[in-house]
Amino acid sequence: MTIRRYAFGAAVLLAACNQPAPSTVNATDPAVSNSDASATNTADTIASLSEGQRKAVLFRAIRDGDEACQEITAATATQSLDNKPAWLVTCDKQQRYTVVLRNGDTALVTPVTTQN
Repeated sequence: MTIRRYAFGAAVLLAACNQPAPSTVNATDPAVSNSDASATNTADTIASLSEGQRKAVLFRAIRDGDEACQEITAATATQSLDNKPAWLVTCDKQQRYTVVLRNGDTALVTPVTTQN
């Protein structure tokens, strides 16, 4: 399982408008804010977008995380186990991912695996 962290601030919101992709952020970089309020503000901004714009932002986060996704077919707001804002996203009607907003406007994209 691969977990990737990517900048998820204003640059990602602009991704819905075909702007350049955000750069990878080193989680230990002192320039990265560690404020819970930052993730909450970003989550509120994403939640206020239209469904199409929200899917575009989540799509960009997944693709920037080098994960496979051609189309988001479902996206449901939720919370992570540590009460961070998150979305459960289904791509191509089959593969699922969690996109969790972390401190410093970082997105953690994790494939959801099911056990048989």
